Amino acid sequence: MDKARFEQGNPIEDEFIESWNSIERFYDEIAFPSAPQIRTLIATLRDRGYDRSLRAGQSLWMLVVSRSRHHGLREDQPRIVFWFLADDGMDVYVNGDREKRTHAAIELTPDIDALLKTLEAANID
Repeated sequence: MDKARFEQGNPIEDEFIESWNSIERFYDEIAFPSAPQIRTLIATLRDRGYDRSLRAGQSLWMLVVSRSRHHGLREDQPRIVFWFLADDGMDVYVNGDREKRTHAAIELTPDIDALLKTLEAANID
C-alpha cells in the first residue's frame, strides 16, 4: 500500500487498490486454464479506474467486485460476480442470482462496463 496516499486521507481507495493487487496475485498463482484471459480482464478494469472505486475479491475462482469497505459480503450488499466458464466464456451475476448474463469471451463489454458504473454509484458499505 502506498503509505503517502494513505496518509493523504484516501484509506478506502487504498483498501480497494490493495484488494486488486491481491486478486492479481491470486490469479497469477492458480492453475486455472482461463487465468491469462482473467488477468487481461483485470488489467482492463484497472486501466478504467475500477480498482479505485470497487473492492475486488474472489470465491473459488470467481472474481467478485463490490462497494464493500471490508473483505466479505453480506447477502444484501450490491456486487457483480464473474463466473469463468471452461470454454473461456463467463457468466456475470448482478447482486447474487437476481440477474445473469452470459458472455462468450472473458472481456470487458459495453454491457459489463454499464453494470460496473451502476455498481460504482452504490454507497460504500
